[in-house]
Amino acid sequence: MNIWEVSPQISTPEEVSKIVKKLRKLDVSKMEDHVLELPVQIKSAFETALKYDEGDMPLSRDKVHLIGLGGSAIAGDLIGDMLENPNKVIVHRGSIPPRDTRGVIVSSYSGSTREIIQIADQVYGGLRSNVYISSGGELTRMAWEQSIPIWRIPTGYQPRAALGWALGLAISLMVRWDIVLPKQVEKLEKAATRLAVSLDKDEPTEHPLIRAALPISTTIKGKSVIVFYSKACTGIATRLSAQLNENSNHPAFQIEIPEGLHNAVEGLINLDHKKWAMIFLADPNDSPDLRETFSIAAEYFDEKGFACLPFPAAGSDQFELTLSRIVLADYVSLFLAALKGNDPTELKVIPEIKLRGEPPKSEPDPEPDPEPESNSVSTDEPDPEMESKKDVEPWIPPDDLDENFNQDIGSENSEQPKSNE
Repeated sequence: MNIWEVSPQISTPEEVSKIVKKLRKLDVSKMEDHVLELPVQIKSAFETALKYDEGDMPLSRDKVHLIGLGGSAIAGDLIGDMLENPNKVIVHRGSIPPRDTRGVIVSSYSGSTREIIQIADQVYGGLRSNVYISSGGELTRMAWEQSIPIWRIPTGYQPRAALGWALGLAISLMVRWDIVLPKQVEKLEKAATRLAVSLDKDEPTEHPLIRAALPISTTIKGKSVIVFYSKACTGIATRLSAQLNENSNHPAFQIEIPEGLHNAVEGLINLDHKKWAMIFLADPNDSPDLRETFSIAAEYFDEKGFACLPFPAAGSDQFELTLSRIVLADYVSLFLAALKGNDPTELKVIPEIKLRGEPPKSEPDPEPDPEPESNSVSTDEPDPEMESKKDVEPWIPPDDLDENFNQDIGSENSEQPKSNE
């Protein structure tokens, strides 16, 4: 099969309406609202960033180093996707950059991620241009103590639901450090505006991206997922896998092409084709040779009986393509959660593992035995104790936004653009 000639399936509005109703009964924490909020979060982050100090200007203007895990790290990957240059953002997941590194962002939504706190404590003083991004927690306290700029994200989100904030603040900082050009941010802001208008204008049952999500969710239900992706799609492949893991409590894994065709695929030889699905995620600007390699891999697994699915996108540039795929990935995970009868917000394993990693709570010291009474009277006055206490609103899009988001996967009858074959 030529994976690029397979047209994405589009569910009917009636089919989507049915699953949306089921989702909203299960979605007690309103994860869907946060998905739809993505473009507004990005624009809010741009507005909020204007009031923050960017720290020392890095000596090197060619890249930034982002230390983070989970959604904080994925934001760095997605910036690389949008800039069409993954080397602009070097993401460190639990690792420390070399000591002489310049241009370092330490990002943790909660500000309490154990591994990130440990790393931040080690890098302080050894690296330059540090800026922390967080909603609070220990990382914020450390920033105050170390006089390091802290760029704040609003509280009240699951970390994965604050992606737009993490992405927008990080790229705003890169602009201030002259690592990203202002015109690139303008393109991202325009893409966010168009997507916001599109999502606001259409009911979920009518929006083509959301209608394209349900057939993917239906196909992969009951099957573990492998996402085959090119390097240019590292961020969206990671987002898709992570959202399936967390929102859907669903097994999903990633294999990069072409590297994985030289090793990882041998580990798939004994898989039951009825229990696995393959999603193929490439970039329109990937070379013809690489796109042919994708088709060869898809043809092989299709012949072996595996479900093989393309992952569509909408948009006229890399920023719109990436944002549209984020929304598609998120809705695939939400609809899959609904099909499985799961609350998409609830996590079971991650909190348990985090709890086990916390240091044991120490028992309070026992009360000392009372001193024997003495006839002598102390004249020592106790020293007075002095205590001190240390002591983001979302940006709302204006009314005069662009009219429509450029839809490239508009309807069942619309022809797929050549760049998204």
